[in-house]
Amino acid sequence: MTHDDRSPDAGATPPVPVKWPPPGLERTQGDLLVIAARGAVAGASLVLPMLFVAAREYDFATLGPFADAWWVTIVLTSVGLAFGLDTIVRVVRSMRRSADALDRGYDVVTVVRVLADGSRDMGFLLTGARHFSLLERRERYQIARMRVAAAALFAGAGAWLLMALSVGLWLAARGLLSPRELQGMILLPSALGYVVGGVATLAQEAKVRRARKLWFERPSVEDQSAEEIRAWQSSALHATGGRDAGSRHDTARGLARGAVVVGAFAILLALPVFTLVPSSAIAPILTTISTPTYDIYRTRAARVEAYRSYVVEGDVSITPGEAGRILHDLMFVGSTEDPSPGERPPSRRVERPWFPEGLGGENPTGLLPHVWADSLIQQARQGVDPAVSTYLRALADHPGSADFARLSRATALDAAAARWETPFPTGMRMATIPVPGFRPLRDAGRIHLAAAALAVVEGRPGDAERRIREVISVGFLLGDEGPTLLDNIVGYSLIEDGGKALIHLLRATGRAGDAAILSRLNQVAERAAGLVTPDRSGGVEAFVRSLPGVVMDTTLMRGLRWEYFSTLATMAPCVNMHRIVFGADENYTAFIEEARGSLIRWPSEEPVFELARRGWVGGVEPAEPTVLGWLTGLYMSSEENSCAQFVRHMRTDGLF
Repeated sequence: MTHDDRSPDAGATPPVPVKWPPPGLERTQGDLLVIAARGAVAGASLVLPMLFVAAREYDFATLGPFADAWWVTIVLTSVGLAFGLDTIVRVVRSMRRSADALDRGYDVVTVVRVLADGSRDMGFLLTGARHFSLLERRERYQIARMRVAAAALFAGAGAWLLMALSVGLWLAARGLLSPRELQGMILLPSALGYVVGGVATLAQEAKVRRARKLWFERPSVEDQSAEEIRAWQSSALHATGGRDAGSRHDTARGLARGAVVVGAFAILLALPVFTLVPSSAIAPILTTISTPTYDIYRTRAARVEAYRSYVVEGDVSITPGEAGRILHDLMFVGSTEDPSPGERPPSRRVERPWFPEGLGGENPTGLLPHVWADSLIQQARQGVDPAVSTYLRALADHPGSADFARLSRATALDAAAARWETPFPTGMRMATIPVPGFRPLRDAGRIHLAAAALAVVEGRPGDAERRIREVISVGFLLGDEGPTLLDNIVGYSLIEDGGKALIHLLRATGRAGDAAILSRLNQVAERAAGLVTPDRSGGVEAFVRSLPGVVMDTTLMRGLRWEYFSTLATMAPCVNMHRIVFGADENYTAFIEEARGSLIRWPSEEPVFELARRGWVGGVEPAEPTVLGWLTGLYMSSEENSCAQFVRHMRTDGLF
């Protein structure tokens, strides 16, 4: 493409300037700089925050660099996405308008100059009007080229940030880019564009400032009258001849097709924002919901420590496996129901319920069983009528009571071996792992309290104390050794019932001093439990960071440690954007193996651990990916136990 070289030099009579911008191109004037500005804002508010949280490497047990202010990412990326989509829309619109201009006969150089004319003086520059009349044609056209180059570089740098974000995150999620490489791919080309564009801008501005200074130092002259010139195609600035028409039409078609491609990036830009940002909010929301509940259990564990010295002497001949079998059998006393899928049947069934209907369904004590720990010993101390004695004797003679007494002397408990059928059935996950109903076990403890009351009535205080201490001992066995939080909670309930009954028994048998000491110990334990309640003033981030240490803390209740581990394994795939995109690192893998050695006490617990390390919803085959699911997972790691799989598991459960 050629231009008329008859542009005026310095000192020549200034020509009458052509109309600028050319007719029909008014709406594209300065578009490149507008796109550049919008793209820069989008890059600062969308791309940079997402890179900051996704490509920065940090410990796996953290919500990310913004910690408790994790919502900042959502706010920034929401604003940035709006600017990003607006930038892409403007790019598409400018490309389509440029294609139309080429079809109408304008040449590419003219169109590009209009697009780069943010200062709106390109017409004066090209014709050598006003202060530009002091510059030679070569220098003026050099300034024009620098303006075009700077505008194109600025716009390209902003557009690259937006387009490279989608492509880079996809490559990173496939394991093809490291965090550092992701940053380099997105930032370096844009940085180069901004630097070179900035240099070109400064250089041309220096030339323009010099010309403007010289112009205003001249004596005032009247502005030249503006005149309409002949049609643009015959002006000095238009390319000569029509031999380039075919080339212009080809370029126009290319721009139109390119506009469609660029428009598709609007979807690709929105996808990582709509998938990664909400997913990174899963962990703080889940933590906020679960934290207060867990604190209650830790406080309850501290309260029952006052009764630990009252456990009965252990019998080392009772193996952990036998203790687990007895516990499992006791939970099926009086039941004819089949075990749940994945649950073993009891080794023997005791068909007689703890409170059999054969006794007429009546309770002559006048007290409901759940308050026997508070009142039944006192009633026995005051004397009971024969009907109550007969009732208590019938309860005490239950065939399961001997098993309960033997269980109380176990020094260790392998509940998993007798409780769960392994390998687990297909589709089992930690959230659905079968846990037997514990009501029969609590009833067994109440039956033991009834036997203690009968011993008081019959003048056997030693036997009464032994029965109560057996209840406390079974409670501590479940509280210390139970593999689930429900085991521990039922254990603490048994301890509390036994402790209350023991205080009443000591008073009833003339040991008021011992009763006062035990009551005082209980009060101290209650107060201590309130004082050691974990402080959550550090926020959700502090709690998440504490989870690995809590899982490894062998002084805590086992069931709670398993719960914390399952919770951490659930939120870990989506705990922060870095983990969502790049997957688990070696630190998380090392933690899993360390937790395996700390949590698993018996070989029977290995299958349970395999479920737990996949989180509450893992462990089953997730739903088959749909088109929407495939798009959702584009920017997420696809490895095992990834956030993408977590989302698919949630779809399997019909949660969305």
